[in-house]
Amino acid sequence: MPAYARATAGLAVLGRKPAMTEERGRAVALEDGSTAMLTYHPSYLLRLPDAAAQVEARALFVEDLIAVRRRLDRDEQP
Repeated sequence: MPAYARATAGLAVLGRKPAMTEERGRAVALEDGSTAMLTYHPSYLLRLPDAAAQVEARALFVEDLIAVRRRLDRDEQP
């Protein structure tokens, strides 16, 4: 897959090409005051060539989803 296709969503949201290895799983403040979190696209997980890489990347993806859920829960508290 071409490098430019992997960061399409990040580019659209952030206005720049994100460094996934450095920014994945971190909250990123956006210009409008909201927050985004970068994670892997599910299709990336499915295309990884070896099983060990798939397991590792999926675990990171699940961690990211849990972190987003916790942040949403915390933000919804009165």
